[in-house]
Amino acid sequence: MKNRILTFIIGVLTGAIVMTLVFLIFNKPNGNKNIENFSPNGQMQRPEGNMGEPPEKPTGDMQMPPR
Repeated sequence: MKNRILTFIIGVLTGAIVMTLVFLIFNKPNGNKNIENFSPNGQMQRPEGNMGEPPEKPTGDMQMPPR
């Protein structure tokens, strides 16, 4: 019985190590694909082009009725 438990624990630990290595190898950062949205001081830049007008703010009472 102790032999089976020890084998199970070794298998779980080995699997965890292998999966961690696979995750680290295949989940590399994709470089600087979002770097164009940031200025050198790290703040977001506005996108270029016409964004259009924002939607109108609704008028009237926006409170929820009591239950």
